[in-house]
Amino acid sequence: MIKSLFKHSTIYFSGLFVSKLLTTIVWILIARLFAPVIFGQVVLYLTFIQLATYFANFGLNQWYQKQIEHHQYQRGLLLNKILNARLITLFLSLIILGFFLFFTKSFSLSASIFTLLTLIPDSFLAIGEGYYLEQKKGLRVALKSASMAVVIFIALPFIKQPFLFEKITVANLLAELVTVLWFYPWFEFKNFCFVSFKQSLQVLRSSINYALLIFTSFFYARGDHLVINYSLGAKALGLYGAAYRYLEALSLIPTALSHNLFPISAKKQGVSRDSLVHIVGLMVVSGLIISIFLFFLSNFLVIKLIGPAYGEVIQPLKIFSVVLFLFFVNAPLSTVVQSSNYLKSFLPYGIINTVLNIILNLVLVTRYGIVSAAWVMLITEVTGLLINYYFIKKIYCISIGVTPLS
Repeated sequence: MIKSLFKHSTIYFSGLFVSKLLTTIVWILIARLFAPVIFGQVVLYLTFIQLATYFANFGLNQWYQKQIEHHQYQRGLLLNKILNARLITLFLSLIILGFFLFFTKSFSLSASIFTLLTLIPDSFLAIGEGYYLEQKKGLRVALKSASMAVVIFIALPFIKQPFLFEKITVANLLAELVTVLWFYPWFEFKNFCFVSFKQSLQVLRSSINYALLIFTSFFYARGDHLVINYSLGAKALGLYGAAYRYLEALSLIPTALSHNLFPISAKKQGVSRDSLVHIVGLMVVSGLIISIFLFFLSNFLVIKLIGPAYGEVIQPLKIFSVVLFLFFVNAPLSTVVQSSNYLKSFLPYGIINTVLNIILNLVLVTRYGIVSAAWVMLITEVTGLLINYYFIKKIYCISIGVTPLS
């Protein structure tokens, strides 16, 4: 099981590495070309897209993987159910984000419209991701980001002269449209039919626990971005976002492992305790090595690659090196917990940890700046590790050896 898991995770990681490399090059170029305040606007724009997408996904990908395993649905039939439910959440996300952008005036009217239009292809990309991950086609999922990065890279000269923020929203919309053409399993669309509103609501009710988990994870990972932007301004968000992009790029291995481990741990036979110990051990060693490199290369990654204008982010990046190590340790533990029957019991703890993260950011960011946001993430990543360990002990006290987690 471990050999198969790391084989698929390695393939997925390889694709993610190429994608993240291209994506990282693109955002480094954007950061070098434009001032931190403009880069902050880009980070805020991407945060809004991710927020709306996480809301509209409503845990449907995880629900899909669970249903395929336990009820032996035909993929086409189940995909049809998800697509119908996703149309409802897409409509709601368009309304909610539209009202928010209108009343806060975060962007111009045209930029807001292009932002909303991007949610449409993004919804199909999200559905396709769950579809392919269940079939262990991680490489295809990983190359999705590479496709988008290439389109935006080609569009960079158009964005730069003369610069208009609206051009970035147009370029990203174009990137999503190009990617969805080859990524989404359109051959499954031939059997699409509308189901009743009641049936779609039943699907959404079934996925609500996963939805709450996803919301919690998102606000945990992106709540600090919103607090920084509306407390300190776009420039501060641009600085913090530059450091955070390195954290995202280097968390490829735990991301790949989590995505490939979930379908395995969601099965009836689950993951044995010995297997989990071996997985965690490998993650600790690899995480320690990568985190040490990040710590000692922080100056180079900031000053040499992005530019002296971003010098303030060296300290947050060094703090993120420790956070990155905890990402590696937490990844297999949280995946096993979240795919188990303890999900409903785990949710309140996860929500409390997220609320703690946001409260600490609200209290500290205005007073101590972006460095405090990095410290807050480190603190709540430690509390998250303690929560995961608590539930892992509960899960594996059931029996010794192979433990039924579902």
